[in-house]
Amino acid sequence: MEEKNVKDIREIAITNSLTQTEKIQEYIKQTDSPYCFKYKDTLIHISFLNTQNTIKKTFESYIKAIHPPNDIL
Repeated sequence: MEEKNVKDIREIAITNSLTQTEKIQEYIKQTDSPYCFKYKDTLIHISFLNTQNTIKKTFESYIKAIHPPNDIL
């Protein structure tokens, strides 16, 4: 997908009164790909690995790596 064809997420408008399923459908309808969008001049591409790790486990590992338990704050 060419960057010039990627929609800026700030241009996407979803009605709050829709159901969750309808909101998802509306978002997909307004984008070419729900995993690729721009925010201002930044292109954002979301992808997932085939792993058993959850985002919570990954975030906890990240926090522990930058702030070990013996780290003085």
